[in-house]
Amino acid sequence: MGGGGSLVARDTLYAFLVFNNRSKGEGLHMNTILGLIILALDIIAIVDCAKSAKAVAKKVLWIILVLVLPILGMILYFWLGKEKKAA
Repeated sequence: MGGGGSLVARDTLYAFLVFNNRSKGEGLHMNTILGLIILALDIIAIVDCAKSAKAVAKKVLWIILVLVLPILGMILYFWLGKEKKAA
């Protein structure tokens, strides 16, 4: 994925910080913390998907889903898309 993934992550983080800076007050707000947690989990899902043994087409579809629907896509990936480890 090269630099494209980091560009999306940077822009997403910037959007969260700009939106939350509109409010009066200082420090991290709950929305910023929640946004950063979601961003981190999305990045983990994308990296996990990219490193998986899935076919390239499935990887691309999962990554697009996580990028377009960050919360729902991440939940669906970890629930349905992540490969189960053998016990």
